[in-house]
Amino acid sequence: MEDENARKDGVVVLSSWKQTTLWDYDRLLEKGFFDLESLFLPLKFCAIHASGVHPICLALMKPITFAFLSREKRLRIMDTALVGNALLESLESYGISKHVVPTDMDGNCHFSHSEWLQKRRSAGK
Repeated sequence: MEDENARKDGVVVLSSWKQTTLWDYDRLLEKGFFDLESLFLPLKFCAIHASGVHPICLALMKPITFAFLSREKRLRIMDTALVGNALLESLESYGISKHVVPTDMDGNCHFSHSEWLQKRRSAGK
């Protein structure tokens, strides 16, 4: 987040929905997530890739979600039911290598959110 290019150009958010069901969907929480970007985060999202979305959930949720987003934000969201190698190939077409995709999304990057947060807190960030 301290990287000047990330603040200027934005970051790519990778989100895995493999274990998500329709009952997990919360419209207000999702709207709040997008509001956070403009209100509190020191950087912007240049793209959001949501993978493993069940086709029925996608068909039901996408129209509701997109109703709350500007055209600019809708264009930055890539959603897919793809997982595994098909997902990695799709991400590669956007220039996202499997070496930066977390292992829980079938990539090669071993990443621990809790360790990352702990390091940031220890550094006073």
